[in-house]
Amino acid sequence: MRVIGFCGLFSAALVAFGAVAVASASAEKFIVSGTGLKFTGKATSTQIFTDKSGATPIECTEVKPEGSNETVGGTEEKVNTKYEGCKASIASASISTAFYTFLTNGSTMGVNGVSILTTPITITVAALKCKIVVAAGQTFAGTGEIAYSNNTASTIEVKSKVTGIASEVTEAGSSLCGKAGEKNTTGTYTGSGELGLQGGTLQIK
Repeated sequence: MRVIGFCGLFSAALVAFGAVAVASASAEKFIVSGTGLKFTGKATSTQIFTDKSGATPIECTEVKPEGSNETVGGTEEKVNTKYEGCKASIASASISTAFYTFLTNGSTMGVNGVSILTTPITITVAALKCKIVVAAGQTFAGTGEIAYSNNTASTIEVKSKVTGIASEVTEAGSSLCGKAGEKNTTGTYTGSGELGLQGGTLQIK
């Protein structure tokens, strides 16, 4: 059993976020009240990451969106996501800020999804001298992988159930980390959370 896992989303996270599945067949968009508004949010479930099937997961108790929104709604929303309270088994873990783009089923893909853009996500377990890097340039879109719902009159929930995430073990100070140079393509990320805008509203319609 491995003692390390990895991040995929708030999610997606990033983020990282929780929601009931969107059942509507109609194209949806993010509806926001303005641009340049600071993101707010919190985890509504534990964020769970694994780098391959059977690996002991990294679990994070909190996920926090950072930065401000760039567009007045549409089919894409860029959200920088910070994970906190992370551990792999009994060892503390850290995850670098994840730069996500969330997509609705109104996008050209036709389904909800999330992309990791130009910046990889690095997961570190210092006590074990372990490091895993989730490659940039990945997009995850498919039935049930990302789901949105309106949580309150001003916030949404996002639920992530992402599979097939590619990563590489770049440092392995313990056999529990795997081997340095090991590449995996079966990583998973599940978690849910609330997303809103300070002084504004964010909805899915």
